Amino acid sequence: MTSHKRPRQVTLSSEETHSDDPLDDTDSEWERITEDPVKRVAFERKCIEDELTDQKRVILLQENPSRRSHCRFWDCVPRKLNGEPNIKSAFRFNVKDLSGRYYEPNKYYHVSCMEQIFPDLSSLVEREVLHMEGGVTQLTSACWQISQFHNAIEDWFRFKGRTFEVDIYDRFRRAHAKWDRKDSTVEINHQLGDHEGSRQDCEKCEEVPDEPLRKDYFPEEPRSSLLSEVLASVVGVGHLDGLDGDSNARRCKKIRRS
Repeated sequence: MTSHKRPRQVTLSSEETHSDDPLDDTDSEWERITEDPVKRVAFERKCIEDELTDQKRVILLQENPSRRSHCRFWDCVPRKLNGEPNIKSAFRFNVKDLSGRYYEPNKYYHVSCMEQIFPDLSSLVEREVLHMEGGVTQLTSACWQISQFHNAIEDWFRFKGRTFEVDIYDRFRRAHAKWDRKDSTVEINHQLGDHEGSRQDCEKCEEVPDEPLRKDYFPEEPRSSLLSEVLASVVGVGHLDGLDGDSNARRCKKIRRS
């Protein structure tokens, strides 16, 4: 009868378990990154930081003219919810080289995804690597486009992460526009009526109320706000990238300007 012996347990030394193949260490580190959500975000942040520092790129806030741009964020929440990487909201971020030295494709991100990668976007404004895309753009030889953001967005950049409620800007804009129409009408009637002297001293002209002043509408100090919240208020949706289930956020609504 043949006897069966239990195999002797073998313990390998550290020299025997160590692999000289550098690919093994690289693969294991990559697996640790891919399996850990925190490390995935940190890895994404490091990649963008390298582009901002080494390649002198900048992050541009852009209006989103179509739904064809794809978010590059590894853990893109809208993609997890909807199954699509397309950026369907009215605004997007683009990590872009402005020098013309590189000819890589645009690198687009949802605004909410960039806020996951960089929780404090205002620090990027202070470093002058986060900007609004605006100014005059030549579309054709005979056509130019002037881009302008809502004043609430411009103030968010100017005050580095702080701004006022969007409705305050809109109320002030409407009040000032109403006053301006009234003032212009009275001035035109004064000129057409061939009244003598200045309009201010003219007894025949209708009296115009005082011009609305910004200080009468705005608080003394702006408040800290997430950029995505400001943009959502400008567009008029609950969440900019539709993370609250609002289908309206996925339609490019008319953007308010002031």
